[in-house]
Amino acid sequence: MSMLDPDGESCFVSVFQKDSSLDETANKYVFYQRVRGNTKGDGGIGDALSQPAIDTYNRLFKAAFVNPKELIYELENYPEWMEISREVLLTQEEVKKLFIEQLGSHIGYKYRSKESIDKNSHGVCNGTISFLPPSYMNDPFDCNCVFRNNADMSNYFKLFCMAPTWKNILMWSYYADNHEGYCLGYRIEDILNELEKNPIDNGIVVFGHVDYKQVRPNYVTATNTFSFTQMNTYIQVAFTKFKKWEHENESRFVIISPPKIMDNNDKSDGTSSPKDPNIIEITVPIVEAYAGCMNDSKWISSGGLTGAGIVPSEVIKHDTDYDLII
Repeated sequence: MSMLDPDGESCFVSVFQKDSSLDETANKYVFYQRVRGNTKGDGGIGDALSQPAIDTYNRLFKAAFVNPKELIYELENYPEWMEISREVLLTQEEVKKLFIEQLGSHIGYKYRSKESIDKNSHGVCNGTISFLPPSYMNDPFDCNCVFRNNADMSNYFKLFCMAPTWKNILMWSYYADNHEGYCLGYRIEDILNELEKNPIDNGIVVFGHVDYKQVRPNYVTATNTFSFTQMNTYIQVAFTKFKKWEHENESRFVIISPPKIMDNNDKSDGTSSPKDPNIIEITVPIVEAYAGCMNDSKWISSGGLTGAGIVPSEVIKHDTDYDLII
């Protein structure tokens, strides 16, 4: 994609691969994705461009991730970009459709412990869902990422993980107290709509299915600070897990943004411990609820989950197959 800065300089930006039509005589910056720790590239952003050109590049690159509407508005000044963008930019409805197709359902499922529902921990019965830093996860490799200077940046990631079904026997064992807990269903579109109403400061939200591999992706960025130019590395790290986790068939929302500093005086969650500012919560409707096959749920007989207005379906074991039914 080519553009002109306010001083008339030309700039060509290639995010993923080199373009064969690149004019080698033009002042240029070419950015290539990192492959197994090596950055393939030609030139640097400060090699031949003026500061206004650099500022324009950074602003538009960030807008592409954070605020596509702003990008489209800006691109009206760059006819070459607009011509390409009309072919590749998706409408909001098209994006939502792709998200749902990737999950395989318009509903994502979250397995919950019995205590979290019975005590309505963190408002979970009211539809509150939490995006948690990797330190809260059960996989020590989850979102392991470091800056070029080897400083840890895993706290830049906040995750909400989902399964495509409520019938996964192992997931009930892992995350729902050995089938004594619950599984709640949420509409993907409701989550997307709520996230859209609550934009992330200096960050983005990415949704997708987890890839399960034998070898870890590159987890070292090319910069020493958070940069939108490193999104490819961040996304690969956030959506790759060890192959042995494959049976979970997980999809996840990942918020990628700079971490906030803990305020020891903030105890607004009603506990004696400071509230972690890097836990991001939103509230969406619970559209399905299931009580595990070993659950003596009081919510089944008492009229439904507090705040949700929904009665959990009672899961039972199939008579002949290794299967769960209602």
